[in-house]
Amino acid sequence: MLVAILAAAAVSASAYPDPIAPAAKGQMQCYSPNVAMKSCKSLAMYAAKGDGSFANTAIVLVKASPVTLLETVADVTVRDGAVCGAITEANIRTAKLSANAQAVPPEQAAPFLGQLVTALKPVIDRDICTRYEGTGPLLTAKATMDGVPQPDDDQTVLWVSASDGYAVKP
Repeated sequence: MLVAILAAAAVSASAYPDPIAPAAKGQMQCYSPNVAMKSCKSLAMYAAKGDGSFANTAIVLVKASPVTLLETVADVTVRDGAVCGAITEANIRTAKLSANAQAVPPEQAAPFLGQLVTALKPVIDRDICTRYEGTGPLLTAKATMDGVPQPDDDQTVLWVSASDGYAVKP
């Protein structure tokens, strides 16, 4: 029994290659962390899908007051050491929206999500890859879109555990 559990854990851990290996231990990526406030502008989580791809759940702060969060799920893969995927219109239209920690009903969220689709048109269905640079706890996420570097989109990232108390907030 113990051997089977250890073997399953080894398979599970190997299913999460670098640069997302910490996700195998339940860690999340905190983007633009404020360590003193234990806050992030966004959190990214990865769940292995069994076919070599991952469901990337992202919770993003879209408005500070009232605190408005957007939760999307997109498929990603690890390719040449980078996390790659595309944001689709469906990812946005099926996103969950909350305001002040209360879920916004889908029919009320729909107009906002439609506006977001329009605003994000330039990046929808584009191949976006992110590499992580650095050796300390703080990494720099560097994105490319269709192979072109996007230096204005560089962000600081910190891997955190749920027990660390980090949350998406202003």
